[in-house]
Amino acid sequence: PRIKRLKEYYSNEILKFHTDSYFINVISVLPPEQVELKDIKPPFPIRKLIPWDILLFILFFISIIIIWYFYNKKWKRMHPNIIYDEQYLDPPHIVAIRKLKILYNKKFTNEIEKIEYFVGVSHIFREYLERQFFIRALEMSTTDIIKSLNSIKRKNLDISKINNLLSQLDIVKFANQIPNSEDKEKVYENTITLINDTKIDHFLSQRSGLTEIKENIQ
Repeated sequence: PRIKRLKEYYSNEILKFHTDSYFINVISVLPPEQVELKDIKPPFPIRKLIPWDILLFILFFISIIIIWYFYNKKWKRMHPNIIYDEQYLDPPHIVAIRKLKILYNKKFTNEIEKIEYFVGVSHIFREYLERQFFIRALEMSTTDIIKSLNSIKRKNLDISKINNLLSQLDIVKFANQIPNSEDKEKVYENTITLINDTKIDHFLSQRSGLTEIKENIQ
């Protein structure tokens, strides 16, 4: 009955209800100059894509490098580097005399080393004959070397002296005859003399050949 009376009494009035008031203090974490609030977590950044023009330029640059690499590799295979042999950079007489001086300055303490000296002189002189007269002197006997030299017409070619020197060296080389100290000096001087008598002043070598050819053309 009481609720019914209230409805009748407030039928034409607006019902309003009020609660007790409370004070709330909000402490902001923003700096004083920043007023607007931000999200707790910023939005995820979108990764930028490479522009098409830059991408095409990179691909073009890489393709140029690949083409250059294979072309350079093919060019080097078709044009190999020239390999120079040190023993052929100078004329035969210069190489032979240089080797003889090195061999002559070595000290020999026993008989085996003395024999090795004469064997070394024989090898150097045969190598000189091979390069100077284009015969296979290192693989030929003394008799065959003399036969080959007889077919060469040279005014300063004394074949008898070459034969005597090679025969003297062969006696020590193959018969193991112990040479005297005087023989060392004699063989050295005779070999140097024969090399100087049979040398060619304008011999074309890998070092001097191009220069001499140019001088002859000019």
